[in-house]
Amino acid sequence: MAILVVVGILVAGSFLSTRLELGITRNDTTSIQARYVADAGLEKYKAALFQYYRYVEDSLNDGTANPTRTACYSRIGEGLDWYRDNTTSLTWNANKIVFNGGNSEPVYAADGTTVIGQYRMTLYRDPAQPKLFTLVSEGTSNGARATVRAVLELNNTGVLQQAIFAGHGQANKFVNGGSSIRGGIYVVGDAGNQTTVFNSNGNFSELNDYNLTNDSRYAAMVNRVSADNQIADNLCASLRVQYGQVELNGSVKLGDPSNKLLGVFIGQNVSQDLVVNSTLLQCSHTKGICTDNGPSSFDLNADAAPTFPTLDTAPNGTQGCSLGTWRDCIHRDAGDNGLTISYNGGTPQVTTPGGIALHDSSSCLAALTASGTRTLLFGATAVDCTVKVNASNKYGFEYVPGTPGSLKVYGTLDFKGFNLQFDQPTQYFAETQRSDGSTVYNASLVVERDTPGATDNSAGGDIDLNANMLTGNTGNYPSYPNHVLAFVAENDVFQGGSSVMAPIYAGGTYRIVSDNTLIGSVVSDYFCTTGAGGSTNQDKKNNSKTSTDKCNAGQNSEVVYVNTGNNKPAIMRYIQFAGIPIFEVRTTETR
Repeated sequence: MAILVVVGILVAGSFLSTRLELGITRNDTTSIQARYVADAGLEKYKAALFQYYRYVEDSLNDGTANPTRTACYSRIGEGLDWYRDNTTSLTWNANKIVFNGGNSEPVYAADGTTVIGQYRMTLYRDPAQPKLFTLVSEGTSNGARATVRAVLELNNTGVLQQAIFAGHGQANKFVNGGSSIRGGIYVVGDAGNQTTVFNSNGNFSELNDYNLTNDSRYAAMVNRVSADNQIADNLCASLRVQYGQVELNGSVKLGDPSNKLLGVFIGQNVSQDLVVNSTLLQCSHTKGICTDNGPSSFDLNADAAPTFPTLDTAPNGTQGCSLGTWRDCIHRDAGDNGLTISYNGGTPQVTTPGGIALHDSSSCLAALTASGTRTLLFGATAVDCTVKVNASNKYGFEYVPGTPGSLKVYGTLDFKGFNLQFDQPTQYFAETQRSDGSTVYNASLVVERDTPGATDNSAGGDIDLNANMLTGNTGNYPSYPNHVLAFVAENDVFQGGSSVMAPIYAGGTYRIVSDNTLIGSVVSDYFCTTGAGGSTNQDKKNNSKTSTDKCNAGQNSEVVYVNTGNNKPAIMRYIQFAGIPIFEVRTTETR
Protein backbone atom coordinates (compact mmCIF):
# COMPACT_ATOMS: atom_id res chain seq x y z
CA MET A 1 0.00 0.00 0.00
CA ALA A 2 2.83 2.39 0.84
CA ILE A 3 4.42 1.66 -2.51
CA LEU A 4 1.09 2.28 -4.28
CA VAL A 5 0.62 5.57 -2.43
CA VAL A 6 4.11 6.72 -3.38
CA VAL A 7 3.58 5.68 -6.99
CA GLY A 8 0.21 7.46 -7.01
CA ILE A 9 1.76 10.63 -5.66
CA LEU A 10 4.48 10.48 -8.28
CA VAL A 11 1.94 9.89 -11.05
CA ALA A 12 -0.31 12.70 -9.83
CA GLY A 13 2.65 15.06 -9.54
CA SER A 14 3.83 14.17 -13.00
CA PHE A 15 0.31 14.66 -14.33
CA LEU A 16 -0.03 18.06 -12.68
CA SER A 17 3.45 19.09 -13.85
CA THR A 18 2.65 17.97 -17.37
CA ARG A 19 -0.61 19.90 -17.35
CA LEU A 20 1.19 22.96 -16.06
CA GLU A 21 3.86 22.68 -18.72
CA LEU A 22 1.22 22.10 -21.39
CA GLY A 23 -0.63 25.20 -20.18
CA ILE A 24 2.52 27.24 -20.25
CA THR A 25 3.33 25.93 -23.72
CA ARG A 26 -0.23 26.64 -24.90
CA ASN A 27 -0.10 30.16 -23.45
CA ASP A 28 3.28 30.74 -25.04
CA THR A 29 2.03 29.39 -28.34
CA THR A 30 -1.12 31.50 -28.37
CA SER A 31 0.85 34.54 -27.23
CA ILE A 32 3.30 34.05 -30.08
CA GLN A 33 0.41 33.47 -32.47
CA ALA A 34 -1.26 36.68 -31.28
CA ARG A 35 1.99 38.58 -31.87
CA TYR A 36 2.36 37.05 -35.34
CA VAL A 37 -1.26 37.95 -36.08
CA ALA A 38 -0.60 41.53 -34.98
CA ASP A 39 2.60 41.58 -37.09
CA ALA A 40 0.59 40.39 -40.08
CA GLY A 41 -1.83 43.30 -39.71
CA LEU A 42 0.97 45.79 -39.24
CA GLU A 43 2.87 44.60 -42.31
CA LYS A 44 -0.25 44.60 -44.47
CA TYR A 45 -1.30 48.13 -43.54
CA LYS A 46 2.23 49.48 -43.54
CA ALA A 47 2.55 48.34 -47.16
CA ALA A 48 -0.89 49.69 -48.02
CA LEU A 49 -0.10 53.08 -46.44
CA PHE A 50 3.21 53.26 -48.29
CA GLN A 51 1.49 52.56 -51.60
CA TYR A 52 -1.22 55.09 -50.80
CA TYR A 53 1.29 57.77 -49.82
CA ARG A 54 3.20 57.32 -53.07
CA TYR A 55 -0.11 57.49 -54.91
CA VAL A 56 -1.29 60.78 -53.42
CA GLU A 57 2.13 62.45 -53.68
CA ASP A 58 3.01 61.27 -57.19
CA SER A 59 -0.43 61.39 -58.82
CA LEU A 60 -1.73 64.78 -57.81
CA ASN A 61 -4.05 66.75 -60.04
CA ASP A 62 -5.84 70.07 -59.90
CA GLY A 63 -8.79 68.47 -58.18
CA THR A 64 -6.74 67.38 -55.17
CA ALA A 65 -7.45 69.97 -52.51
CA ASN A 66 -4.83 71.17 -50.07
CA PRO A 67 -5.55 72.20 -46.50
CA THR A 68 -6.13 75.86 -45.74
CA ARG A 69 -2.75 76.06 -44.02
CA THR A 70 0.04 75.16 -46.40
CA ALA A 71 3.04 75.52 -44.06
CA CYS A 72 3.65 71.90 -43.08
CA TYR A 73 1.27 69.06 -43.69
CA SER A 74 0.91 65.58 -45.04
CA ARG A 75 -1.89 64.65 -47.38
CA ILE A 76 -2.47 61.60 -45.20
CA GLY A 77 -3.10 64.03 -42.37
CA GLU A 78 -6.04 65.43 -44.33
CA GLY A 79 -7.87 62.10 -44.47
CA LEU A 80 -7.55 59.08 -46.75
CA ASP A 81 -8.99 58.56 -50.20
CA TRP A 82 -8.48 54.90 -49.37
CA TYR A 83 -10.30 53.52 -52.40
CA ARG A 84 -8.76 56.10 -54.78
CA ASP A 85 -12.09 57.29 -56.10
CA ASN A 86 -11.61 61.03 -55.33
CA THR A 87 -13.59 60.66 -52.10
CA THR A 88 -12.14 61.06 -48.62
CA SER A 89 -13.49 57.75 -47.41
CA LEU A 90 -11.60 57.66 -44.08
CA THR A 91 -11.60 60.77 -41.90
CA TRP A 92 -9.83 61.63 -38.67
CA ASN A 93 -11.75 61.49 -35.40
CA ALA A 94 -9.90 62.59 -32.23
CA ASN A 95 -6.65 62.30 -34.23
CA LYS A 96 -7.18 58.68 -35.18
CA ILE A 97 -8.53 56.62 -38.06
CA VAL A 98 -9.99 53.17 -37.32
CA PHE A 99 -9.74 50.90 -40.35
CA ASN A 100 -12.41 48.46 -41.53
CA GLY A 101 -15.09 50.19 -39.47
CA GLY A 102 -13.46 48.96 -36.25
CA ASN A 103 -14.08 45.34 -37.20
CA SER A 104 -11.38 42.69 -36.86
CA GLU A 105 -9.75 41.08 -39.88
CA PRO A 106 -8.92 37.35 -39.82
CA VAL A 107 -5.54 35.70 -40.33
CA TYR A 108 -5.70 32.21 -41.84
CA ALA A 109 -3.46 29.20 -41.44
CA ALA A 110 -1.62 27.71 -44.39
CA ASP A 111 -4.69 25.71 -45.40
CA GLY A 112 -6.47 28.97 -46.19
CA THR A 113 -9.57 28.13 -44.18
CA THR A 114 -8.56 27.83 -40.53
CA VAL A 115 -8.63 31.14 -38.66
CA ILE A 116 -5.71 31.37 -36.24
CA GLY A 117 -6.42 34.90 -35.07
CA GLN A 118 -7.74 38.38 -35.80
CA TYR A 119 -6.40 41.93 -35.72
CA ARG A 120 -7.77 45.48 -35.52
CA MET A 121 -5.92 48.42 -37.11
CA THR A 122 -5.79 52.06 -36.00
CA LEU A 123 -3.76 54.99 -37.33
CA TYR A 124 -2.92 57.89 -35.01
CA ARG A 125 -1.55 61.29 -36.02
CA ASP A 126 0.57 63.63 -33.96
CA PRO A 127 -1.08 67.09 -34.08
CA ALA A 128 2.24 68.72 -33.15
CA GLN A 129 4.25 66.85 -35.81
CA PRO A 130 2.34 66.68 -39.11
CA LYS A 131 4.83 64.22 -40.59
CA LEU A 132 4.59 61.63 -37.78
CA PHE A 133 1.97 58.87 -37.60
CA THR A 134 1.62 55.79 -35.40
CA LEU A 135 0.16 52.61 -36.87
CA VAL A 136 -1.19 50.21 -34.21
CA SER A 137 -2.16 46.57 -34.75
CA GLU A 138 -4.02 44.70 -31.97
CA GLY A 139 -3.89 40.93 -32.51
CA THR A 140 -5.81 38.14 -30.71
CA SER A 141 -5.46 34.37 -30.91
CA ASN A 142 -7.29 31.87 -28.66
CA GLY A 143 -7.76 34.46 -25.96
CA ALA A 144 -4.17 35.79 -26.09
CA ARG A 145 -3.54 39.41 -27.04
CA ALA A 146 -0.59 41.29 -28.50
CA THR A 147 -0.13 44.87 -29.69
CA VAL A 148 2.45 45.95 -32.26
CA ARG A 149 2.96 49.61 -33.15
CA ALA A 150 5.21 51.46 -35.58
CA VAL A 151 6.00 55.18 -35.71
CA LEU A 152 6.07 56.34 -39.33
CA GLU A 153 7.66 59.49 -40.71
CA LEU A 154 6.21 60.61 -44.03
CA ASN A 155 8.33 63.24 -45.70
CA ASN A 156 8.58 64.91 -49.07
CA THR A 157 11.91 66.43 -49.94
CA GLY A 158 10.79 67.80 -53.29
CA VAL A 159 12.12 70.96 -54.87
CA LEU A 160 9.21 73.19 -53.85
CA GLN A 161 9.05 71.95 -50.27
CA GLN A 162 11.92 74.20 -49.15
CA ALA A 163 12.46 77.88 -48.45
CA ILE A 164 15.62 77.55 -50.57
CA PHE A 165 16.44 74.66 -52.88
CA ALA A 166 19.90 75.14 -54.40
CA GLY A 167 21.93 73.26 -56.95
CA HIS A 168 25.42 74.34 -55.90
CA GLY A 169 24.67 76.36 -52.77
CA GLN A 170 25.79 79.85 -51.80
CA ALA A 171 27.30 81.92 -54.55
CA ASN A 172 29.84 83.31 -52.11
CA LYS A 173 29.72 80.38 -49.65
CA PHE A 174 29.40 82.85 -46.80
CA VAL A 175 26.25 83.97 -44.95
CA ASN A 176 26.52 86.17 -41.88
CA GLY A 177 24.97 89.24 -40.31
CA GLY A 178 21.34 88.81 -39.31
CA SER A 179 20.21 86.86 -42.37
CA SER A 180 17.56 84.28 -41.66
CA ILE A 181 15.82 81.54 -43.60
CA ARG A 182 12.45 80.49 -42.21
CA GLY A 183 11.92 77.07 -43.70
CA GLY A 184 13.99 74.25 -45.13
CA ILE A 185 17.33 74.59 -46.93
CA TYR A 186 18.37 71.91 -49.40
CA VAL A 187 21.65 71.96 -51.34
CA VAL A 188 22.40 69.26 -53.90
CA GLY A 189 26.09 70.08 -54.38
CA ASP A 190 28.49 68.35 -56.76
CA ALA A 191 29.17 64.63 -56.34
CA GLY A 192 32.66 65.05 -57.77
CA ASN A 193 33.66 68.09 -55.71
CA GLN A 194 33.35 67.96 -51.93
CA THR A 195 34.00 71.68 -51.38
CA THR A 196 32.23 74.01 -48.97
CA VAL A 197 28.73 74.78 -50.26
CA PHE A 198 27.38 76.49 -47.15
CA ASN A 199 29.43 78.67 -44.79
CA SER A 200 27.69 80.67 -42.08
CA ASN A 201 28.67 82.75 -39.09
CA GLY A 202 27.56 85.93 -37.36
CA ASN A 203 23.88 85.76 -36.37
CA PHE A 204 22.63 83.73 -39.31
CA SER A 205 19.61 81.54 -38.46
CA GLU A 206 17.48 78.84 -40.04
CA LEU A 207 14.18 78.58 -38.18
CA ASN A 208 11.11 76.36 -38.23
CA ASP A 209 8.41 79.01 -37.80
CA TYR A 210 7.31 82.53 -38.65
CA ASN A 211 4.88 85.17 -37.39
CA LEU A 212 4.10 87.88 -39.92
CA THR A 213 2.02 89.84 -37.41
CA ASN A 214 4.74 90.75 -34.93
CA ASP A 215 7.53 92.36 -36.98
CA SER A 216 7.57 95.71 -38.77
CA ARG A 217 9.54 94.29 -41.68
CA TYR A 218 6.40 92.37 -42.72
CA ALA A 219 4.09 95.39 -42.45
CA ALA A 220 3.71 95.82 -46.22
CA MET A 221 2.90 92.15 -46.75
CA VAL A 222 1.06 90.69 -43.76
CA ASN A 223 -2.41 91.86 -44.82
CA ARG A 224 -1.83 90.44 -48.27
CA VAL A 225 -1.34 86.93 -46.83
CA SER A 226 -4.38 84.82 -45.99
CA ALA A 227 -5.24 84.81 -42.28
CA ASP A 228 -4.53 81.07 -42.02
CA ASN A 229 -0.98 81.58 -43.26
CA GLN A 230 0.06 84.70 -41.35
CA ILE A 231 1.46 82.53 -38.56
CA ALA A 232 3.09 79.11 -38.89
CA ASP A 233 4.61 77.25 -35.97
CA ASN A 234 5.94 74.27 -37.94
CA LEU A 235 7.51 74.49 -41.40
CA CYS A 236 8.89 70.93 -41.42
CA ALA A 237 12.29 72.59 -41.89
CA SER A 238 15.54 70.67 -42.22
CA LEU A 239 19.03 71.48 -43.47
CA ARG A 240 20.11 68.94 -46.08
CA VAL A 241 23.32 68.98 -48.09
CA GLN A 242 23.80 65.96 -50.33
CA TYR A 243 27.35 66.65 -51.53
CA GLY A 244 29.81 69.12 -50.03
CA GLN A 245 30.80 70.60 -46.70
CA VAL A 246 29.01 72.93 -44.30
CA GLU A 247 30.93 75.32 -42.05
CA LEU A 248 29.26 76.93 -39.02
CA ASN A 249 30.78 79.53 -36.71
CA GLY A 250 29.84 82.59 -34.68
CA SER A 251 26.32 82.69 -33.25
CA VAL A 252 24.61 80.62 -35.92
CA LYS A 253 21.19 79.19 -34.97
CA LEU A 254 19.75 76.11 -36.63
CA GLY A 255 16.36 75.77 -34.99
CA ASP A 256 15.39 76.81 -31.47
CA PRO A 257 14.97 74.81 -28.24
CA SER A 258 11.23 75.50 -28.36
CA ASN A 259 10.91 74.69 -32.07
CA LYS A 260 13.65 72.45 -33.40
CA LEU A 261 14.47 71.68 -37.01
CA LEU A 262 13.35 68.23 -38.10
CA GLY A 263 16.91 67.32 -39.03
CA VAL A 264 20.40 68.36 -40.09
CA PHE A 265 21.89 65.99 -42.67
CA ILE A 266 25.28 66.89 -44.10
CA GLY A 267 27.36 65.23 -46.82
CA GLN A 268 28.52 61.65 -47.12
CA ASN A 269 30.36 61.60 -43.79
CA VAL A 270 29.11 64.14 -41.28
CA SER A 271 32.23 63.89 -39.13
CA GLN A 272 34.24 65.20 -42.09
CA ASP A 273 31.70 67.31 -43.95
CA LEU A 274 30.33 69.31 -41.00
CA VAL A 275 32.95 71.78 -39.81
CA VAL A 276 31.47 73.37 -36.69
CA ASN A 277 32.58 75.38 -33.69
CA SER A 278 32.08 73.04 -30.74
CA THR A 279 29.96 75.60 -28.88
CA LEU A 280 27.31 75.31 -31.61
CA LEU A 281 26.75 71.64 -30.85
CA GLN A 282 24.79 72.83 -27.80
CA CYS A 283 21.21 73.93 -28.41
CA SER A 284 20.29 77.29 -26.88
CA HIS A 285 17.98 80.24 -27.52
CA THR A 286 20.88 82.39 -28.73
CA LYS A 287 22.89 79.96 -30.87
CA GLY A 288 23.51 76.30 -31.60
CA ILE A 289 22.13 73.32 -33.50
CA CYS A 290 18.63 72.43 -32.30
CA THR A 291 17.28 69.44 -34.16
CA ASP A 292 15.12 66.36 -33.63
CA ASN A 293 17.43 64.29 -35.82
CA GLY A 294 21.17 64.76 -36.36
CA PRO A 295 23.52 66.26 -37.16
CA SER A 296 24.17 63.18 -39.25
CA SER A 297 25.15 62.24 -42.78
CA PHE A 298 22.81 62.79 -45.72
CA ASP A 299 19.84 60.54 -45.08
CA LEU A 300 18.28 59.88 -48.49
CA ASN A 301 19.13 57.21 -51.01
CA ALA A 302 20.43 58.51 -54.31
CA ASP A 303 17.25 57.46 -56.14
CA ALA A 304 15.08 59.31 -53.61
CA ALA A 305 17.07 62.56 -53.58
CA PRO A 306 15.86 65.33 -55.88
CA THR A 307 18.25 66.91 -58.36
CA PHE A 308 18.38 70.57 -59.34
CA PRO A 309 15.93 71.16 -62.21
CA THR A 310 16.97 73.11 -65.29
CA LEU A 311 14.78 74.13 -68.18
CA ASP A 312 16.22 71.20 -70.12
CA THR A 313 15.50 68.47 -67.58
CA ALA A 314 12.48 66.19 -67.83
CA PRO A 315 9.32 67.38 -66.05
CA ASN A 316 7.23 65.43 -63.57
CA GLY A 317 4.95 63.72 -66.07
CA THR A 318 2.17 63.23 -63.53
CA GLN A 319 1.55 66.98 -63.35
CA GLY A 320 0.04 67.53 -66.77
CA CYS A 321 2.96 67.63 -69.22
CA SER A 322 4.79 64.58 -70.54
CA LEU A 323 6.95 66.39 -73.11
CA GLY A 324 10.70 65.90 -73.18
CA THR A 325 11.82 68.91 -71.14
CA TRP A 326 10.49 71.53 -68.76
CA ARG A 327 11.28 74.09 -71.48
CA ASP A 328 9.01 72.23 -73.89
CA CYS A 329 6.21 72.35 -71.32
CA ILE A 330 6.67 76.11 -70.90
CA HIS A 331 6.53 76.60 -74.67
CA ARG A 332 3.36 74.50 -74.89
CA ASP A 333 1.61 76.37 -72.07
CA ALA A 334 2.60 79.78 -73.45
CA GLY A 335 1.30 78.72 -76.86
CA ASP A 336 -2.00 77.45 -75.45
CA ASN A 337 -2.89 80.08 -72.84
CA GLY A 338 -0.39 82.92 -72.85
CA LEU A 339 2.09 84.75 -75.03
CA THR A 340 5.48 84.00 -76.55
CA ILE A 341 7.56 87.16 -77.01
CA SER A 342 10.86 86.73 -78.87
CA TYR A 343 13.68 89.26 -79.17
CA ASN A 344 14.20 88.14 -82.77
CA GLY A 345 17.41 90.10 -83.41
CA GLY A 346 15.98 93.35 -82.10
CA THR A 347 12.68 93.08 -83.99
CA PRO A 348 10.34 91.66 -81.35
CA GLN A 349 7.86 89.03 -82.40
CA VAL A 350 4.73 88.31 -80.37
CA THR A 351 3.02 84.95 -80.88
CA THR A 352 -0.53 84.66 -79.55
CA PRO A 353 -2.83 81.63 -79.12
CA GLY A 354 -4.56 80.97 -82.39
CA GLY A 355 -2.92 84.04 -83.94
CA ILE A 356 -5.44 86.40 -82.33
CA ALA A 357 -4.41 90.03 -82.72
CA LEU A 358 -3.02 92.00 -79.77
CA HIS A 359 -5.44 94.41 -78.18
CA ASP A 360 -2.94 97.28 -78.49
CA SER A 361 0.00 96.19 -80.64
CA SER A 362 1.51 99.69 -80.82
CA SER A 363 1.79 99.96 -77.03
CA CYS A 364 3.20 96.46 -76.76
CA LEU A 365 5.81 96.76 -79.49
CA ALA A 366 6.83 100.24 -78.34
CA ALA A 367 7.62 98.91 -74.87
CA LEU A 368 9.56 95.97 -76.27
CA THR A 369 11.83 98.27 -78.28
CA ALA A 370 11.88 101.36 -76.03
CA SER A 371 15.21 100.79 -74.32
CA GLY A 372 17.02 99.74 -77.48
CA THR A 373 18.27 96.71 -75.60
CA ARG A 374 16.95 93.35 -74.55
CA THR A 375 15.48 94.79 -71.35
CA LEU A 376 11.73 95.25 -70.99
CA LEU A 377 11.39 98.00 -68.40
CA PHE A 378 8.37 98.32 -66.11
CA GLY A 379 8.62 101.91 -64.94
CA ALA A 380 6.77 105.11 -65.77
CA THR A 381 5.18 104.00 -69.06
CA ALA A 382 2.00 101.96 -69.49
CA VAL A 383 2.20 98.74 -71.51
CA ASP A 384 -0.64 96.67 -72.98
CA CYS A 385 0.34 93.30 -74.41
CA THR A 386 -2.99 91.55 -73.99
CA VAL A 387 -5.09 89.35 -76.22
CA LYS A 388 -8.81 89.51 -75.53
CA VAL A 389 -10.52 86.30 -76.57
CA ASN A 390 -13.79 87.48 -75.09
CA ALA A 391 -15.00 89.72 -72.27
CA SER A 392 -13.90 87.29 -69.57
CA ASN A 393 -10.89 85.61 -71.15
CA LYS A 394 -7.53 87.27 -71.74
CA TYR A 395 -3.95 86.26 -72.39
CA GLY A 396 -0.82 88.36 -71.97
CA PHE A 397 -0.07 91.22 -69.59
CA GLU A 398 -1.01 94.80 -68.89
CA TYR A 399 1.06 97.25 -66.83
CA VAL A 400 -0.20 100.60 -65.51
CA PRO A 401 2.28 102.81 -63.61
CA GLY A 402 1.26 104.35 -60.32
CA THR A 403 1.90 104.32 -56.56
CA PRO A 404 2.00 101.38 -56.63
CA GLY A 405 1.83 100.31 -60.25
CA SER A 406 -0.49 97.54 -61.38
CA LEU A 407 0.64 94.47 -63.32
CA LYS A 408 -2.02 92.10 -64.63
CA VAL A 409 -0.76 88.78 -65.99
CA TYR A 410 -2.97 86.25 -67.73
CA GLY A 411 -1.63 82.73 -68.28
CA THR A 412 1.98 81.76 -69.02
CA LEU A 413 4.16 84.44 -70.62
CA ASP A 414 7.42 83.30 -72.21
CA PHE A 415 10.01 85.98 -73.03
CA LYS A 416 12.79 84.63 -75.27
CA GLY A 417 15.96 86.72 -75.32
CA PHE A 418 14.59 89.43 -73.01
CA ASN A 419 15.41 90.62 -69.50
CA LEU A 420 12.62 91.97 -67.29
CA GLN A 421 13.29 94.94 -64.99
CA PHE A 422 10.80 96.31 -62.46
CA ASP A 423 11.78 99.77 -61.20
CA GLN A 424 8.52 100.89 -59.57
CA PRO A 425 6.64 99.41 -56.58
CA THR A 426 4.07 97.10 -58.12
CA GLN A 427 1.13 94.98 -57.09
CA TYR A 428 0.32 92.09 -59.38
CA PHE A 429 -2.94 90.44 -60.36
CA ALA A 430 -2.55 86.94 -61.81
CA GLU A 431 -5.15 84.66 -63.33
CA THR A 432 -5.34 81.84 -65.81
CA GLN A 433 -8.42 80.43 -67.46
CA ARG A 434 -8.20 76.68 -67.75
CA SER A 435 -9.52 74.52 -70.57
CA ASP A 436 -12.63 73.61 -68.55
CA GLY A 437 -13.56 77.29 -68.30
CA SER A 438 -12.64 77.69 -64.64
CA THR A 439 -10.29 80.42 -63.43
CA VAL A 440 -7.32 80.00 -61.11
CA TYR A 441 -5.57 82.95 -59.55
CA ASN A 442 -2.03 82.24 -60.64
CA ALA A 443 0.16 82.95 -63.64
CA SER A 444 3.84 82.88 -64.65
CA LEU A 445 6.48 85.17 -66.12
CA VAL A 446 9.31 83.22 -67.78
CA VAL A 447 12.49 84.64 -69.35
CA GLU A 448 14.74 82.46 -71.49
CA ARG A 449 18.09 83.03 -73.14
CA ASP A 450 18.06 82.99 -76.90
CA THR A 451 21.74 82.03 -77.12
CA PRO A 452 22.44 78.55 -75.71
CA GLY A 453 25.20 78.51 -73.13
CA ALA A 454 25.26 82.25 -72.46
CA THR A 455 25.50 83.12 -68.75
CA ASP A 456 25.21 86.91 -68.83
CA ASN A 457 22.43 89.27 -69.88
CA SER A 458 23.62 89.60 -73.48
CA ALA A 459 21.23 86.79 -74.38
CA GLY A 460 18.40 87.65 -71.99
CA GLY A 461 17.15 85.45 -69.20
CA ASP A 462 17.36 87.81 -66.17
CA ILE A 463 14.69 89.27 -63.88
CA ASP A 464 15.47 92.35 -61.75
CA LEU A 465 12.96 93.20 -59.02
CA ASN A 466 14.33 96.60 -58.05
CA ALA A 467 11.19 97.61 -56.12
CA ASN A 468 8.44 95.97 -54.06
CA MET A 469 6.42 93.26 -55.82
CA LEU A 470 3.28 92.44 -53.82
CA THR A 471 0.17 90.34 -54.31
CA GLY A 472 -2.89 92.44 -55.12
CA ASN A 473 -5.89 91.32 -53.06
CA THR A 474 -8.62 93.73 -54.12
CA GLY A 475 -11.77 92.87 -56.04
CA ASN A 476 -12.11 89.16 -56.74
CA TYR A 477 -8.44 88.49 -56.16
CA PRO A 478 -7.64 86.56 -52.95
CA SER A 479 -4.57 86.87 -50.76
CA TYR A 480 -1.28 84.99 -51.03
CA PRO A 481 -0.82 81.99 -51.36
CA ASN A 482 -4.24 81.64 -53.01
CA HIS A 483 -3.14 84.28 -55.50
CA VAL A 484 0.38 84.06 -56.86
CA LEU A 485 2.62 85.11 -59.75
CA ALA A 486 5.69 82.93 -60.37
CA PHE A 487 8.97 84.38 -61.68
CA VAL A 488 11.13 81.97 -63.70
CA ALA A 489 14.51 83.09 -65.07
CA GLU A 490 16.93 80.91 -66.99
CA ASN A 491 19.79 83.07 -65.67
CA ASP A 492 19.52 85.25 -62.55
CA VAL A 493 16.90 86.83 -60.33
CA PHE A 494 17.87 89.91 -58.35
CA GLN A 495 15.71 91.20 -55.49
CA GLY A 496 16.45 94.85 -54.80
CA GLY A 497 12.92 95.53 -53.55
CA SER A 498 12.47 95.39 -49.80
CA SER A 499 9.29 93.26 -50.02
CA VAL A 500 8.54 90.59 -52.62
CA MET A 501 5.83 87.89 -52.54
CA ALA A 502 6.33 85.10 -55.08
CA PRO A 503 7.80 81.68 -55.80
CA ILE A 504 11.07 82.25 -57.67
CA TYR A 505 13.21 80.09 -59.94
CA ALA A 506 16.68 81.14 -61.10
CA GLY A 507 18.78 78.81 -63.21
CA GLY A 508 21.79 80.91 -62.19
CA THR A 509 21.81 82.97 -58.99
CA TYR A 510 19.07 84.35 -56.77
CA ARG A 511 20.43 87.40 -54.96
CA ILE A 512 18.56 89.29 -52.26
CA VAL A 513 19.94 92.60 -50.99
CA SER A 514 20.46 93.10 -47.25
CA ASP A 515 17.39 94.12 -45.21
CA ASN A 516 15.03 92.79 -47.89
CA THR A 517 12.40 90.08 -47.40
CA LEU A 518 10.92 87.44 -49.67
CA ILE A 519 7.67 85.68 -48.79
CA GLY A 520 7.47 82.60 -50.97
CA SER A 521 10.18 80.13 -51.96
CA VAL A 522 13.39 80.03 -53.99
CA VAL A 523 14.78 77.44 -56.39
CA SER A 524 18.17 78.54 -57.69
CA ASP A 525 21.50 77.05 -58.62
CA TYR A 526 23.28 79.56 -56.37
CA PHE A 527 21.92 82.00 -53.80
CA CYS A 528 23.40 84.88 -51.88
CA THR A 529 22.11 87.35 -49.30
CA THR A 530 24.07 90.55 -49.71
CA GLY A 531 24.12 94.15 -50.87
CA ALA A 532 27.75 93.92 -51.90
CA GLY A 533 28.69 94.25 -55.55
CA GLY A 534 26.34 97.12 -56.36
CA SER A 535 22.82 98.19 -55.53
CA THR A 536 21.31 96.62 -58.65
CA ASN A 537 21.83 93.43 -60.56
CA GLN A 538 23.09 95.43 -63.53
CA ASP A 539 25.87 96.88 -61.35
CA LYS A 540 26.94 93.35 -60.54
CA LYS A 541 26.88 92.25 -64.16
CA ASN A 542 28.83 95.28 -65.36
CA ASN A 543 31.64 94.31 -63.01
CA SER A 544 31.69 90.55 -63.28
CA LYS A 545 31.85 87.78 -65.81
CA THR A 546 29.88 85.15 -63.95
CA SER A 547 26.68 85.15 -62.00
CA THR A 548 28.50 84.03 -58.85
CA ASP A 549 30.79 87.07 -58.56
CA LYS A 550 30.10 90.13 -56.41
CA CYS A 551 28.29 88.14 -53.73
CA ASN A 552 30.44 88.95 -50.74
CA ALA A 553 29.55 88.82 -47.05
CA GLY A 554 25.88 88.22 -46.33
CA GLN A 555 23.76 90.68 -44.39
CA ASN A 556 20.34 91.11 -42.82
CA SER A 557 17.97 89.63 -45.41
CA GLU A 558 15.22 87.08 -44.98
CA VAL A 559 13.36 84.38 -46.88
CA VAL A 560 10.06 83.22 -45.35
CA TYR A 561 8.70 79.98 -46.78
CA VAL A 562 4.99 80.19 -47.56
CA ASN A 563 4.00 77.24 -49.70
CA THR A 564 1.48 78.01 -52.45
CA GLY A 565 -0.07 74.57 -51.96
CA ASN A 566 -2.40 73.55 -54.73
CA ASN A 567 -2.36 77.05 -56.21
CA LYS A 568 0.97 76.49 -57.92
CA PRO A 569 1.11 77.92 -61.44
CA ALA A 570 1.02 75.19 -64.06
CA ILE A 571 4.66 75.43 -65.10
CA MET A 572 5.84 75.17 -61.47
CA ARG A 573 3.89 71.94 -61.07
CA TYR A 574 6.20 70.27 -63.55
CA ILE A 575 9.01 70.43 -60.96
CA GLN A 576 6.67 70.15 -57.96
CA PHE A 577 7.80 66.76 -56.68
CA ALA A 578 11.23 66.28 -58.20
CA GLY A 579 12.06 63.76 -55.49
CA ILE A 580 10.64 60.49 -54.23
CA PRO A 581 8.34 60.75 -51.18
CA ILE A 582 10.00 59.26 -48.10
CA PHE A 583 8.17 56.66 -46.01
CA GLU A 584 10.33 55.75 -43.02
CA VAL A 585 9.63 53.43 -40.08
CA ARG A 586 11.31 55.23 -37.19
CA THR A 587 10.53 52.79 -34.35
CA THR A 588 8.59 49.59 -33.70
CA GLU A 589 7.30 48.24 -30.39
CA THR A 590 5.61 45.00 -29.28
CA ARG A 591 3.46 44.69 -26.18
